[in-house]
Amino acid sequence: MSSIENTVPISLFNRGLINDARLLAEATERMSHFDPSTVISQKEVDQEFGFSPADYDDVEEIEFE
Repeated sequence: MSSIENTVPISLFNRGLINDARLLAEATERMSHFDPSTVISQKEVDQEFGFSPADYDDVEEIEFE
């Protein structure tokens, strides 16, 4: 990522959006390394860690990053 892409425009800074701009820069950097061939399914995660449907009964939502 070049320094131009990582620079926060003053208009964003003045509007208090500096944190959003930093988060966007971080997300862009992470996505530049994304390899879809490394993605695994929820079923594969469950098998790897030994989770069963009963393990999810008392959980409203699970989010994996």
